[in-house]
Amino acid sequence: MKKILVLAIALRVLVAAFLFHPDIKTFNFQASFLKKGVFNIYTYLTENKKNLSLKDDFVYFPLTYFTLGVNQIVTSPILGGNFDAWLGNADSNSSVTDPNIFKYLLVLKLPYLIADVAIAFLLLNYFDDKAMSMYFRPCLHWPLSFLLKRTN
Repeated sequence: MKKILVLAIALRVLVAAFLFHPDIKTFNFQASFLKKGVFNIYTYLTENKKNLSLKDDFVYFPLTYFTLGVNQIVTSPILGGNFDAWLGNADSNSSVTDPNIFKYLLVLKLPYLIADVAIAFLLLNYFDDKAMSMYFRPCLHWPLSFLLKRTN
């Protein structure tokens, strides 16, 4: 089972760097204000909406904002100086042509990867062997099924 878990983690890391959806920029743009000392994102976005490049409302719970904001604070040396400009750029074409996009996507998805692996270990201890084969193993490889579905 450990081999399968390692394979599933490796698959997630590979997929994370190459799959992009604009929403990841939107809610990470909003979470980037934590680095500037903004703790109440809802009020800040409402009061500054006309001055922001991405004008979407923050629709997630505060824990999402703080988790993603702390991730950006911790990983900012890895992300580099152009990261905030990339986040704030509303032009979708330049978002995907940025040479650092793969690094940005991987680092931005780290909290999700960590949560995914932690949940996998919790479930490993919860299921017996039969249930694991039936329910848990297929879940480990969901990114592969997503890629296969997109190629049809």
